[in-house]
Amino acid sequence: MSIEQCAKDFLKRLSLELDIFDADLELSYETDLLGVVINNFKLKAPESVAVMAITNSLEGLTTDTTIDLTDDINTYISLKSVEISYLSRKKETKFRIRNFALASPIGAIIPIKYIENNDPYKISQAEKDNIERKFREVILFFGKNTITQDEFSGFFSKVISGAKNTVIAVYNSTNKNFVNLYSKSYFLYLLKGNRTLFPQDVIHDYKVESSLISSVNTSTNDFTQFFEVYDVIDEYHHANDILVKYLKLYQVIEYLITRTLLVKIQGNSSNQNLFLREMTSLAKYDDFDKSNFKTVFKTNEVDLGNWFKLKLSTNAILKATVEELLYPNESKTIDTTNNGAIYNALLILIYKLRNTVVHNKESEIHLTIHNIKLRPELLKLINDLLLKLELILFKKVVDFEDVITYKGKNLALY
Repeated sequence: MSIEQCAKDFLKRLSLELDIFDADLELSYETDLLGVVINNFKLKAPESVAVMAITNSLEGLTTDTTIDLTDDINTYISLKSVEISYLSRKKETKFRIRNFALASPIGAIIPIKYIENNDPYKISQAEKDNIERKFREVILFFGKNTITQDEFSGFFSKVISGAKNTVIAVYNSTNKNFVNLYSKSYFLYLLKGNRTLFPQDVIHDYKVESSLISSVNTSTNDFTQFFEVYDVIDEYHHANDILVKYLKLYQVIEYLITRTLLVKIQGNSSNQNLFLREMTSLAKYDDFDKSNFKTVFKTNEVDLGNWFKLKLSTNAILKATVEELLYPNESKTIDTTNNGAIYNALLILIYKLRNTVVHNKESEIHLTIHNIKLRPELLKLINDLLLKLELILFKKVVDFEDVITYKGKNLALY
């Protein structure tokens, strides 16, 4: 069978699937060249992004000067088999969604969403051309006379409907193993320096606060002493996913904690005994000391406590999620009537959330950008917490808050 005949047979099957195969299309199918059949099909086809994408791929066969449509189909097709697979975000599903597309010597992984619109996929044009080539092979594969209309419908009904979280798996060998193909393709995709597409709800957008900008514009302070924190904020803006941004904002907290300790040392430098004691305590600085957190957030205790209290007291699922994170394998709960307990729980949560991203211990929840959607309440909380902390932390720098502000450029040692 020639490439042209196979493509025409595919169009006939697609027309039958769409219920548009009438006498005019049948006559065109029987007598016209592929380009004419495609044009006649387009006149009758329903408006559909997927159908348009399929049609464009077929048209590519007629415009590609490297293709001789009279050649046997086997000179073009290298795939051995193809299937359509649904991926789930459920815990029990081994292959949660990784939004990538790749064609390689072993085969291809092509998301249905990629077929509809490949613009969001920031891969090279050469990579996209390889994927397009493989998708044409899939089209021709389903035009072969060994494929039944029922088989065609079972496959392309999902493509046409834009089935969510669904990929086309193309195998170039007889070893039809989805687990291996998917894993290897994902690794190859990353080795090429590509990044997967993240769902929009794991992307955090910074909220510009005009009052802070106005305060800096009118301030007469010398902002040089906070220069290091500006670099962290810059890195914060370069990141877009919610977990990396959280780590960057946590770095701002760490920086301010260190500042409070150094400000205290500077204040005691005139007293040799206190100075040495403070320097010794700095050497013993723990990455989480609640008293240090309280020093940084001293002016925000009431505001943060009330904010967190409202979150937990109005959302039982969120409260249970936070308690699971703070007290794993314990029956301990947060007393939402106790403002002190609420505030302490929030400070510990800020630290624990950092650990869930950085660490991968069996005793802790480990959050990644690929599993955070399994915990929607936690995802929303982190997003809200970022918005809250952005304003609080950056305002401290804008206002030159006393506990983080050096009183001079020099530290007197004697």
